[in-house]
Amino acid sequence: MINKNYYKLFLISTKIECLIDISNTVETKILDQKNNKCIIVYNEVFHFLANNPNKINLYYLAFDKCLLFDADNKGKGRADFVIISKTEFCIIEIKDTFRNRIAHKKNINEQLEDTLNFFKKQDAINSDQKIILIQCWSYKPLRTATTSKQNYYKYFYDNYNAELLEGNTRNFI
Repeated sequence: MINKNYYKLFLISTKIECLIDISNTVETKILDQKNNKCIIVYNEVFHFLANNPNKINLYYLAFDKCLLFDADNKGKGRADFVIISKTEFCIIEIKDTFRNRIAHKKNINEQLEDTLNFFKKQDAINSDQKIILIQCWSYKPLRTATTSKQNYYKYFYDNYNAELLEGNTRNFI
């Protein structure tokens, strides 16, 4: 499932525990730690929930402050993490905020786009994988990621053949 063109990238990420196989876990809860990488947690305080009821091959990749650090990729935004299955390449950015939602939407979309471009440049997305971008707003009640109702949906679809979603739960089946 892992594209041989970017095997080296993933080999590096496993050394610093950025890539984790979550295939045998029905629910993976992910917490944004603010000034550190996102982590998998086992309690009720989390920002994003990845459901894997059929236990398909699924991988969690901490991106910001793990695969790339603040000194890397200067001037570019980075999404928090990626979840990869055979059929989907899912990029997620968490905004743990109650304010400036309009300003945060612009920023979150730039982070998603910069991250998508990073992985495209690495040839890390297989041609048969659907590209999913998720805006996660942690202050909303837990809800399944659904189609975003903003102009960026059309932008990402037209320019990247990617689907922009908004929510904090994704079912991988």
